[in-house]
Amino acid sequence: MAAPPFDQARLQETSRGHERLMTLLCRRIDDGMLDEIAACDYGMDQAEHFAALKQIRARDRTPDRPLVRMAWVPKEVLELFRWSEFGDNRSNRCQRSEDEFHLMRAFCCAALLDAYVVAGNAGNFDGTNATVVQLLESIEAVGTEAETETPAFIAGILTRLASHEPERAFFIVALVWALIRDGVSTANRKLIADLIDWAITEEAAVREMWHGGVGMRPERWLIGTTHFDLRWKKWEAIGRRLGEEAASIEDAGFRSKLDDLSMRLTVDWT
Repeated sequence: MAAPPFDQARLQETSRGHERLMTLLCRRIDDGMLDEIAACDYGMDQAEHFAALKQIRARDRTPDRPLVRMAWVPKEVLELFRWSEFGDNRSNRCQRSEDEFHLMRAFCCAALLDAYVVAGNAGNFDGTNATVVQLLESIEAVGTEAETETPAFIAGILTRLASHEPERAFFIVALVWALIRDGVSTANRKLIADLIDWAITEEAAVREMWHGGVGMRPERWLIGTTHFDLRWKKWEAIGRRLGEEAASIEDAGFRSKLDDLSMRLTVDWT
């Protein structure tokens, strides 16, 4: 895959403090929430999952400690909860509030993404673009403080992705959306515009590698570059919201960039 047309030093700068989002989530999630996550595989290996989840949460106190290796424990329950939607009640426990549910799902998604870029976990994951978009949705529900830390978290993941990563464009679009949610300033418009160009280049490179699109929607921009498209409608929803954001932008050049990305994510070319 061609070298990305993006200044990696700028990405490194954006990623400064990337550990703060996970620290924030770890500080807010309690034992009861972790135990419900641990139980969501019909209670199988619940005690082992719970112990491993507590080790992940302990990074609140020591953010630089190595991650738990994502073998079956605790990856299975993190991934199951990653797929959850509010009201599913996967653990068959008392119904959580929407805010509590999204805190739990954000924790699961962030832990999976943090582990995804650890070399020892290579090959243990699939559907990562769904993990990203589930995280974005949940972080919005968790609140402003979490949204403020999200751009650095995603940029930190981007800096550590393998060189052959086929879903890099999803992470770039996620970073664009996280920056938009955190507030568009004159200073970061150039960064966002360049990220959009990078996403377009990456998507085209992966599509060429596949000799066209793949999956159930090969004609669709971005989602047509992966077989793992179970949450494609959420990427489409981000595209629509980007269009709404663009409508309020006075800078014509920047507005055009957002409109272009919005169109790519939402237009069905069939």
